[in-house]
Amino acid sequence: MQLYPVLRDGFDAFQSTLERLMQVRQRPRVVISATSAFTVKWLLPRMADFRSHLPGIDLQLHASDDVVDLRSTAIDIAVRYGRGPYPGLSVEPLFTDHFAPVANPRLGVRSIEDLAKWPLISFEWRRPHPENPTWERWFAQAQLAAPTAAGELRFSDEGHAIQAAVAGQGIALVSQVLVIEELASGHLHQPFGPIIDGHTYHLAVTTERPPSQSAQAVMTWLRTQPGRLSKGRPSS
Repeated sequence: MQLYPVLRDGFDAFQSTLERLMQVRQRPRVVISATSAFTVKWLLPRMADFRSHLPGIDLQLHASDDVVDLRSTAIDIAVRYGRGPYPGLSVEPLFTDHFAPVANPRLGVRSIEDLAKWPLISFEWRRPHPENPTWERWFAQAQLAAPTAAGELRFSDEGHAIQAAVAGQGIALVSQVLVIEELASGHLHQPFGPIIDGHTYHLAVTTERPPSQSAQAVMTWLRTQPGRLSKGRPSS
């Protein structure tokens, strides 16, 4: 009998702990799939805002440059970048991107003539398309011949190209949407144009199952986030 209070209190504490764990597990979770660069440069900086607006939802970010089949995975929402079509998906445009040369201010890049002084930073597009915003297309729109003196620095990932520009390794042609933070902080600046159109970011869900209430709430939050650009200046 002397052990009964100890056992009773122990079982009560065990049950209380289990109930708390069950409550944690019962929190709704929403999984978003997006490219690695978009996840790191656009989604992650907005997580504090997400938690303040939707504190009862756990968000899981799935970063992949491969196209994920939403029908056969636990992913609720995808952010797709391109022009489509997207068969089997319900899509809506989120915002359209623009590309322009950017550089670390300490390089002293001020005019188009400075392009010959530094390597041109670029990244590989996984899907070739004549409207991909490449340096070749940029020079064509600027009606200029591409300089060759300083060479080129190419990456497989756009996020790495952005980081190389921040580190002062050259002049990068990258998404203005993805460098909003760097432009605002002064780590990068956009010294000159032209600014060329990129593709469109789309919000996508599978047509085979309706999004949950929590997924719908996350989609509403995504629609409110700044991302649209007036040419030459990121939105705030």
